[in-house]
Amino acid sequence: MTAFLSWYAVVQVLGAAAYALISPCLRRLPDAGYAVSKTLGVLSFGLLLWLATALGLVRNDPRGAWVVTGLLIAGACLTVRSRSWPGTRIVVTSELVFAAAFGGWSLLRSVAPAVAHTEQPMDLMLLTAVSTSPAFPPADAWLAGHSIGYYYLGYWLIAAIGFVTAQAPEVSYNVGQACWFGMLVLGCFGLGFNLASSASGGGARRWLPTAAGALAALAVAGSANLHLITGWLGVAASGAHSPVAGTPWWWWQSGRVLRTSRRRACRSRSSRSFRSSATWWATTIRTCCRCPSSWRH
Repeated sequence: MTAFLSWYAVVQVLGAAAYALISPCLRRLPDAGYAVSKTLGVLSFGLLLWLATALGLVRNDPRGAWVVTGLLIAGACLTVRSRSWPGTRIVVTSELVFAAAFGGWSLLRSVAPAVAHTEQPMDLMLLTAVSTSPAFPPADAWLAGHSIGYYYLGYWLIAAIGFVTAQAPEVSYNVGQACWFGMLVLGCFGLGFNLASSASGGGARRWLPTAAGALAALAVAGSANLHLITGWLGVAASGAHSPVAGTPWWWWQSGRVLRTSRRRACRSRSSRSFRSSATWWATTIRTCCRCPSSWRH
């Protein structure tokens, strides 16, 4: 609970700082960019820390992370008085969506926090290496004397917030995944909300933008989850105990978009990446870019 609350508080602060800085550019949107402010705050914070570390201005440690956090807050304070805030309804709705998604996935990870399959051991190694390397580029924990030869933006962002929240890498691994899921759901909700609000022109159907946002979040964050349901329905007449009996890679098909006789296209969906707790580029890109289509694995 402490890890969840500390992450929630830090993301809220970074989101508020980012909103104060970006709202002039997004003021034409119905929500003035509020739904993406948390993601932009985390991304800006992580990239600034990465750049400052690469230039040797700060070290890759909690002190350097707090310095960057202070700079973001100071920049927001200089502009906050001249910024208008979105309506109460969109703020409350957005916060409820984020809290529900973040809290719900945190509860799920608390039930199954083990790092035991597919890319998880590598993910935890990379996150630990990024968190413990004193300088840039981070050292490879599995290849002594070499730097990491892998894309590590997602690990860097989680490690950066882990510095501020004073959480160990193995804790940030699970809480960070839940936070990424919460920001993904919130961003998709904001996308649907803004599109529906702009199309309706502020008509009498005030519930329509909220419903559109909920549908967008469900379509992206919950994509591919129907595969297991259809599997259960398919074994009803066969007498099997479960649709995954004897199939250790039962989750693979639910993450594929296209399958042909010549080759299997490897395009992973959002839900498969989060269910397998992959802190990789696809999960991070989905969270940051809000792209509802599949990405190459």
